[in-house]
Amino acid sequence: MNPMQDNSNTYSTVVMIPTYRRVSELERCLRAVNNQTHSPDSVIVIVRDKDIETHEFIKTAKFGFALKVIVVSSPGVIHALNAGLLAANEDIIAITDDDAAPRTDWLMQIWQHFVENPDVAGVGGRDWVHQGGIVQSGSVDRVGKLLTHGQFIGNHHLGTGPARDVDFLKGVNCAYRSSIVKEIGFDTRLRGFGAQPHYELALGLKLSAAGWRLVYDPQIAVDHYPAKRWERSQREEFDWENCIDAVHNETLALMESPKVNRVIFLIWAALVGSRRSYGFLQMLRFLPSTGAVAIRRFVASMFGRILGCRAWLCHGQH
Repeated sequence: MNPMQDNSNTYSTVVMIPTYRRVSELERCLRAVNNQTHSPDSVIVIVRDKDIETHEFIKTAKFGFALKVIVVSSPGVIHALNAGLLAANEDIIAITDDDAAPRTDWLMQIWQHFVENPDVAGVGGRDWVHQGGIVQSGSVDRVGKLLTHGQFIGNHHLGTGPARDVDFLKGVNCAYRSSIVKEIGFDTRLRGFGAQPHYELALGLKLSAAGWRLVYDPQIAVDHYPAKRWERSQREEFDWENCIDAVHNETLALMESPKVNRVIFLIWAALVGSRRSYGFLQMLRFLPSTGAVAIRRFVASMFGRILGCRAWLCHGQH
């Protein structure tokens, strides 16, 4: 995995957008890409074969860039992104979601980081979340960090300040050197439909373990309008299968990271856990307010942990 020369001014860039049944959101996203001060060399949209509305929209869409459509038959963002990787020939792959609108200097900011830092494999930035006409505000320093006991801190939607190294990026706003991410790929062992939680965490930890830098820069910005998900559950609802899938993916990614003390992680996960991946104490914390849902989330989290550990053991310990 050899980085590109840092004095190159000819890096080609592709924007990759997986989409499913969100035509109006996709149109807004593509218009934002079309308005970039640093134009992409091409745009890849990955569409499900059964998504008739999106196919009809793309047939008539007119933009100032080369639009390549990749059709997939299987659900899930990992399958979509891997299909996009196979079709991408550019040096830099910039990824966003169909319900986001990159700001006009998004690609320019991304491009400059890669030109100036040949040891950087991926860059990303802040997604300004719009909910009910209100933009979420906030300011935090710690973004995209993994602690040795397995707890990880996202906060990509709240980061401010200068650019800094992180352990992982967020899928709505990230970019990678094509040669590096093609070699690693997006992990097909991860479970789930649609969004497939924590695929960005798994990729970021693999890149970090291989010695590459990942950089978070709040100036690399997109506006994010979280839209309806056409999958088993919505963003804030509890769903048994989705919870198991998310905890499985989280566990597999963390068990494979050399930065994590696995024994401490498993003890912490069982006894404490997080707000979405319950351990025993988190269950007790939310039991008074959510009742049986807290118990179900705890049990689903434990199933997910077991399945994630089994997947790690079956594919070799690193």
